[in-house]
Amino acid sequence: MYKSVVFVDFENIQKIDENIINSKTKVIVMVGLDQNNKAFDFARNLFTDISSVELIKVNGRGPNALDIFIAFYIGRYFDSIKESEIIIYSNDTDYDQLIKHLDGYGISIKRICLNKYSNEKADETKVPKQKKAAVKQKNGIETDDTRTIIEFLQRQTESQKSKRPKKLTTLENYLYTHFSQKISIDRVKIAISYMEENKYIIIINNKIDYNNI
Repeated sequence: MYKSVVFVDFENIQKIDENIINSKTKVIVMVGLDQNNKAFDFARNLFTDISSVELIKVNGRGPNALDIFIAFYIGRYFDSIKESEIIIYSNDTDYDQLIKHLDGYGISIKRICLNKYSNEKADETKVPKQKKAAVKQKNGIETDDTRTIIEFLQRQTESQKSKRPKKLTTLENYLYTHFSQKISIDRVKIAISYMEENKYIIIINNKIDYNNI
């Protein structure tokens, strides 16, 4: 039986704390269709005991697709890992309700993210929940929705960044669709205007340059 089982959401985290790895650790690296070779190299180079690493390539694409698959595999392996500490390496908060649910049944489970503004790691599920607050900005007003959109763009992988929309109208639809219409198109436009005003992006003739994001 493994002392800890680590699920790596390779969609937005490509490194983990090597100090948590030992002979009693199982690491499951979840990767998208376009990431399998890179993920295998990551796993092979990071760990000396390759038998403790399982690489799972999921047959799906789309924003946060790996979140669903990791939840599925936690359920699939649950009987064999429920006595272990379950660790999810991901910047996505989508897991937190599942973590809260399992924690209520006495399961040891947490999510660790990489700090968006440094190389430090943070155990987000151990930090008290706080409502997102507007931070100091250069110009304009930064709303909660604007901060959510900025953080989403900041935590994208290099592969995701290379596929970002190149035109303004396409970016609007891209963000509106990604957040499952929970952020209105008007608020998406406000966020884009804020990012342009504060030099996160540059828009010229409806074309976008992701300058600082």
